[in-house]
Amino acid sequence: MEFVILFTSQGRYLSQNLQQVIKNIIGKAIKAVAATKIDPYSVLPEDDWFAEVAQITIDMLTGKTHVGTVENVSSPTASSVLSHGSN
Repeated sequence: MEFVILFTSQGRYLSQNLQQVIKNIIGKAIKAVAATKIDPYSVLPEDDWFAEVAQITIDMLTGKTHVGTVENVSSPTASSVLSHGSN
């Protein structure tokens, strides 16, 4: 969702309505994770991580950055998410 926000704002397509829809989707996703008895805030990276990855992706798509020049931006919590398994 962070990618959609950045992409649409750079093209000046981000409206208040779209912003609200995105916030609603994020809220629903957090509730879905919480419904599995997993604290979403303990397993998800900070918001800054999502913004950084979204910006890198946009830079790569527009040719400003090449794949070989990107530092490792893997999720800092990937192992903890995987360790919970599927319920």
